Amino acid sequence: MIDKHGLIVDQTGDGGDSCNFTCTGIALGLYDDKVTVKYNAIELFWNNGFPVRHPYQSPWNNFRNFTRDQAIPLMQVLSPSKIVSFLEQNKWFFPNFDRDYPGTGKRPWPHKFINDRGEPEFRWFDFADPMTPDFTAMALIKAGVTPSRLHLKIAKWLCRKAIEDHCERAKDKSFADFKQLYFTAKALGLHHEFAEAHPWSLYFASWEYFDNRRNLQDLDVAFQKEFQKEGIRE
Repeated sequence: MIDKHGLIVDQTGDGGDSCNFTCTGIALGLYDDKVTVKYNAIELFWNNGFPVRHPYQSPWNNFRNFTRDQAIPLMQVLSPSKIVSFLEQNKWFFPNFDRDYPGTGKRPWPHKFINDRGEPEFRWFDFADPMTPDFTAMALIKAGVTPSRLHLKIAKWLCRKAIEDHCERAKDKSFADFKQLYFTAKALGLHHEFAEAHPWSLYFASWEYFDNRRNLQDLDVAFQKEFQKEGIRE
């Protein structure tokens, strides 16, 4: 579903994954015939250097709730200078220090809080996503910067571990992170390894997640074309 700003939202109009979905669509060519909309969308999500999930919806316009899964597709479409700026501003953690709304800060120690359902919840530990070497290597490559040999070696090891973990979960048809993992694996030259290791197939993962579960058929079709272009077997 496309909202009035040209951004992809879910079928209820919620934009919590708008940056994730829209930037995925842009990276896969869905917006190639809508150049003005495409570049406007990128600027809206970039938000003058404080990326957001959706520029107009609360709480998704809280720049302290921008997670790893939103950042990976954004890195596929940002200019090299903006990618480098993002890495310089967020050296150790992704900027998701709040849960959703401003002021709902995560705490790296035992604490109680009110969750999204309005219910009290307890956690021993909760904090922002760490900025890991597989992400930073992917982002640098997208910015046209070659990571050091050691950085790349660690990044590939972490990506292979992420592929292994995803494939284990995928046995139960849990595919939510396949798109972010695919972008990272492709930048690191591991996307064919990902496809070969998948217990179903990337084609099925795309269909199950985007078409069957999220009713976002255009993104499924775009991924199917991407897999065919890359010579990935069904």
